[in-house]
Amino acid sequence: MENRKTLSILNSCLKCNSKCCKSESPIVLEKERDLILKQTEKDYFKREENYYIIPNDPCPYLKNNICSIEDIKPIDCKAYPLTIIEKEGNLFIGIYENCPGLSYINDNFLKEVKTLFNKYSLEEKKMLAKLNFKQNYSHKFFSEL
Repeated sequence: MENRKTLSILNSCLKCNSKCCKSESPIVLEKERDLILKQTEKDYFKREENYYIIPNDPCPYLKNNICSIEDIKPIDCKAYPLTIIEKEGNLFIGIYENCPGLSYINDNFLKEVKTLFNKYSLEEKKMLAKLNFKQNYSHKFFSEL
């Protein structure tokens, strides 16, 4: 299997100067936060109800427009501009329409994102879908999960 960096749309991210890392606050599940804290010992997280966010202005883990926690960053960051959305009880992969890198998404990236999402429990995926809806980002349906 190809590695994450091969499948990412990093080249597009560099072209737009990592806009999403400077303007959006990713959702971070507790297990993701714990792993990041364990490996970095840097607590930039803000607690929300039953999850965390990394306040962006820009993301404190962004160094020279590259993520310094690439291998352990939250699923909300790894999968961007794809996300989990729910409609009528079914989970789908949605796509944020404001990402300049949309044209770089290919079947390999979609497959890898589905694999990443499927490492999470159904409860975690539903929570992510609910939180993504709550944040009211502009997205459309892209693929079944």
